[in-house]
Amino acid sequence: WNIHQTEFAEDLRYRATSMALLRPGADHDREALLAAFMRHFSRRYAQWERRDAALRADLAHHVAGVGSWCHIRVNRIPLNDPVKILGVDEEGHLMVLNEQLRPIVYTFEDVRIDLPVDHL
Repeated sequence: WNIHQTEFAEDLRYRATSMALLRPGADHDREALLAAFMRHFSRRYAQWERRDAALRADLAHHVAGVGSWCHIRVNRIPLNDPVKILGVDEEGHLMVLNEQLRPIVYTFEDVRIDLPVDHL
């Protein structure tokens, strides 16, 4: 965990951060942060196991581009055509529409959503 680190290698600077950079001057106790993370993770995992609709709604709220036409990358390979991001289904899978308005569900792939595109 990058708790107190304020400088990173050149190849990490654009994506790495730390608590010291996010909340400068605050007291960051590594053990307390880990305990809080584990409590949060445990609650979320229990929601996942129960297939709790509240978790699905929260995840859908955080999916970038919902309702927008976006370009996506699947397993690091960019798709040529944009898709409309619909959200997350009850299993936690990403749902999209292609340009022919056919639904596509991504289950276990690594999907990256790029910024929305002007479309239609």
